[in-house]
Formats: sequence, C-alpha cells, structure tokens
Amino acid sequence: PGRAGSDPIRGSFRAPVPARAMASYSRFVEEPSPLSRRSRSGSSNWTGLSQRFQTEVDAAHTDRLRSIIHDPPHSRILVEHKDVQPEDAMGLLLKHVKLDPDGGILNLVGSTAQRSKVPALRKNFLESALALLAFGRAVCNPLGMIVTSARMLSEYFLHGGESLRNDLKLLHVPPKFQYIFLVSNLAEFALAVVCILISLRNITLSCCYSTETEGQVVQLGSAKQEARTTRVLEPEDAEAGAGAAVAPILSEKRGAGDGFIAKPRYMYEAKFWLTDVPRLQNLSTLRLLAFAHPNLVAKNAKRFSRRDEVARGLLTKFLRLDNMHPSDELLAAEAAKLVVRGYASKGGASDEDEKREIANEFVDKKPYDTLRALRRNEGRDFDTTMCDTSVLRKAHRVDIFVLAETVTFMVVMCACFALGALEFFHKSLRCTVLLIQADGALNLFLVLYYSLFLNQVVGMLAVNTLLRWRVEVFIFGGDDAVVSAEERYIMEVYLARLMEAIWLNKDMTLLEKVSFMLQFDDDDLQRLVVEENDVSKTHVCASVRRFMYEKGHTCRFTDAFQQLVVY
Repeated sequence: PGRAGSDPIRGSFRAPVPARAMASYSRFVEEPSPLSRRSRSGSSNWTGLSQRFQTEVDAAHTDRLRSIIHDPPHSRILVEHKDVQPEDAMGLLLKHVKLDPDGGILNLVGSTAQRSKVPALRKNFLESALALLAFGRAVCNPLGMIVTSARMLSEYFLHGGESLRNDLKLLHVPPKFQYIFLVSNLAEFALAVVCILISLRNITLSCCYSTETEGQVVQLGSAKQEARTTRVLEPEDAEAGAGAAVAPILSEKRGAGDGFIAKPRYMYEAKFWLTDVPRLQNLSTLRLLAFAHPNLVAKNAKRFSRRDEVARGLLTKFLRLDNMHPSDELLAAEAAKLVVRGYASKGGASDEDEKREIANEFVDKKPYDTLRALRRNEGRDFDTTMCDTSVLRKAHRVDIFVLAETVTFMVVMCACFALGALEFFHKSLRCTVLLIQADGALNLFLVLYYSLFLNQVVGMLAVNTLLRWRVEVFIFGGDDAVVSAEERYIMEVYLARLMEAIWLNKDMTLLEKVSFMLQFDDDDLQRLVVEENDVSKTHVCASVRRFMYEKGHTCRFTDAFQQLVVY
C-alpha cells in the first residue's frame, strides 16, 4: 500500500496511491486520455508526455544513439572493459533492471524522447502462424462443443436415450452412467453458449462506444455520486521505481461515460482480445481440474479469499474513517497508535521496548492480521474519541466469515475436481464408443470429436494465460503476490490504454496488430514494463563473461558451435 497523507482525524485526508500496483502509473492517468485527444490536438500531447515521463533508461538509449552517430570507432572499449569483481557483481545483479513508470505505453507512440518498443512487440513468422492457429481454435472449439453436445442431447431426448444405453453396453458400463453423459453435455452446451454471448457482448459494446464522442472515457465513480476531488500522494521512494508526481485526479458529475481513466471502447476490446479469446481457445469443463491442481491450490485460495476486504470495513468503522477509503498501511498504523497510547506502563527502557514490540506487531499488516492483533490488545484503554470500541464486539463475525469462506473454498475445490474428473471419464468413454462404432473406418464426426477432445486436454491448464497472470501478479500484486480490487482495476485500465496505443500506432500494420493481440503473452508484458540500463548491465555482464571464460564455466556445446561457425 502507498504511504498515507496527513492525519485524517485532525485535518484533510489524501487518499494513498496503490504503490504496489505500479504507483507511478498515477502520473499517466492524471491526464484526460492523450490518446483520445489525438484527433483534436495531433501528436503534441504524445510528445509532451513522452518528454515529461522520460526515464534514465530512455536517456541512456538516446545517448547511445548519439554516440553511434558521432563518436569514432572503439571509443567505448575502454568504458566497457572496466572490470567488476565477482563479489561486487553479485550485489549489482538487478541494478540495471527498472520498471517503466507508464508501463511502456508511451514507448509505442513514436516519440524520440523515449525508446520505441514496437520492434520488440512485432511477431515473427512462427508467432504470426500461431496467432492464426489461436484464432482458429477460438472459433472452432466453442462451435465444436455446441455441435457435439447438441447431437448427443438430440439423440437422447428425441429417441429416449436408447442409442446411448446401447453404447454403454458395448463398454460393459452400468446404464446409470447415461446421466453422467447427459449432465456433461448439458454443461458443455451451456458453457459454450454463455462464453460466446459474453464475447459478443464485449464486441457489441466496443463497437457501440467507438461511435461515441472522442471525449468519453470510463468514469472514476458512479455518475450519480456527488462531485468530489481525490488527491493522490506521491510516494517518497521515487528512486526505487515506485515514485509518482502528485497528481490531482478529479471525478466530477458530468454524465455517463465521462471521466479521466480510459475510453470504454478499449476497455471492452481489452476484455475481448486478452480474456475472451484465450478462454474460447481452451474452453471446456475440463478446465475445472486446473482450479484443483495441487500446485495451484494455495494460489487459488489467495485469489478466492475476501477476508481482508471484510476486515477493512470493520477497521474503517472502528477508527472512524468512514468514506475516506484509507490504505491498509494507514489502518495498521492508526490501530497501532491506539494500542501504544493505551499502554498503561510509563517510563523506563522496558516501556519503550514494549511499545516498539507493539508497533512491530502492527506495521505492514494486512487488514485481517491488523484486526487480529487489535483483538489481542482489546483489554487496553483506547481513546474513545479516536475510535468506536463497540465495533470490536462485532469482530467475531469476521471469524465466522473466514470459517465459512474456508469451508466454501474446500467444497468448491472438491466439486471442481469431481466434475472435472467425471468430464474426463465421460469424454474418454465417448471416444472409445465412437472408435468401436467406426469399426476401423474413420468418419468426420469421429475426427471432429477426437480433435476437440485433444484440444481441450492440451488446454486443460492454459499455459499462456497462466504465465501472463503470473507476470501481472508480479507487477501489480507487489510483495504479497495478491492483486486487490484496486490493483485489478488499475491493471484493466492499463491493458485498455495498451489496446488504444496499439490501434493508434502507425508503425505497425493491421496484420501485426491483430497478431500481437492474439499472441499477447507474458514476454510482451515483460518487454513493455521492464527496462534495462544497458550501461549498468554492460559493466556487470562483460566482467562476468570474462570470469566465466577464465574459470571454464561456459557451456562446452555452445563454445564448440561458436568455434565451428567462426573458424
């Protein structure tokens, strides 16, 4: 969480910036979308923003270009041959790695102030072919689910299920298993129809908003709310890559769709290209097994949990911070202050030591942990002018909620595993029946069903989606690897801005843009967000490379191939 502003009890309150979710992005969202104003003011807004948010990595890249153009040959050899000892190199491993404050969006606008990342995002021939395959899978997979499920359901309801029972007899399977076939096909049919309708909805809304005026963007709050002003506080550690200029973000009552975040058209486009299309490629009830995968259970449990949101509401009311939306850090700090000031002992080093222990017990805690620590100190004398002690009597409701949440998660996980296993069993039997009925001859429906089953087994654990989700959690989730509702909203806005920058980019062809959206993965997101200072990296990597050759730590096969090519 970002650092809090002034004391909300004594004076004005300034909402904290979500520093864990790329806090510097607040500098970018303070402007009414420069992309949306491109048609009115040309590229001047792009150039101004690119120069304003130019990082030291962009400046170093500009210096390198200037050096290539104007410096004589071999002028950088002495600079790059400054040795770095291995012990020092271990302490400089990540010095050259930084996060781009605007997420790499301003690197796509064609300005000379920032290094262009368009060449790194272009797809090669193989990736373009895979994009075409991805589009084919996104179209054929849900349609195949509808066709195969509808055929089985029509045979069952129109002919009384006699054909299905005869098929089960071939496998010596009890007739009661016909209900597993029935339920599985109903679920597949409904799942395919619902997901197609969701995709069509996002396409329709994107097309509808594309016909609206250029100035309409997603509103920060509801249009029915009163006009309000939110000030975003600048974090102090700007050098760590999480800093941001103080950005007043206004949200006024102007009418539907007006605000300062992103155009709705691109919000829905991002949902379609980056969520709907990957989901349609691997759509099946077999995906339920991914939720119960042993290596993902702990991560899914964190995504499923809402205990911190519930505890945050209770703490906000307890500290009399209603309607102020305080950060988690501010809640923990204010709760710790109440406990420290309620400490009965006075004077002495032990008194100061215990106060420090109390502060350590609260600092950097999530709301649920803060509430638990507060309840352990419930017997102390709290200042009733700063808090509402009667709220703590309702804290047991949070325990009940956590227990219910845990039980619900276990039930959902077991249900997903059971339903996924039954679906796998059903499709295995179905393929076996079709092979027996074919009697050695291939037919179109057999090939279609087997290809559909193979595609769903391959996509049972969507690797591309999983890898991109992991990078998103790394960037937006912070050290606790949990993406909150606010951080998720920032991530959605960022992806919408990215869609807008790609569509308005003049250096990419239409085919390259479509290929990028169909094949947008974790590598692309990392290229956009992560920046490297080539000068700092050169000193470390060059010294480490020489050390590896001197000590014989290089790969012998690579050295052999290099010698073969060079000599």
